[in-house]
Amino acid sequence: MGDRLRERQGRRVAFLRELYDMVDSSVTAFVSGFEVGERVGADRAEALRIIEYHAEKGLMKVDDYATGLVRLTASGVDAVESG
Repeated sequence: MGDRLRERQGRRVAFLRELYDMVDSSVTAFVSGFEVGERVGADRAEALRIIEYHAEKGLMKVDDYATGLVRLTASGVDAVESG
């Protein structure tokens, strides 16, 4: 597996964990996905790709793609807590 691929996967995992920490595992609290991305080293474009990926997997809900407002789902909490 290439370094770029490992980095991308690592940021996806880090993003979900950071979101979990930011909302203290809440499934009702919305935060800026762009801020989460910034905290894990992703620029805005990559943060949007990560948001889209996790939303497609059902791990988060997106309130507004333009502003990047997201929240965890119960499946997202389970994914983080199961390691």
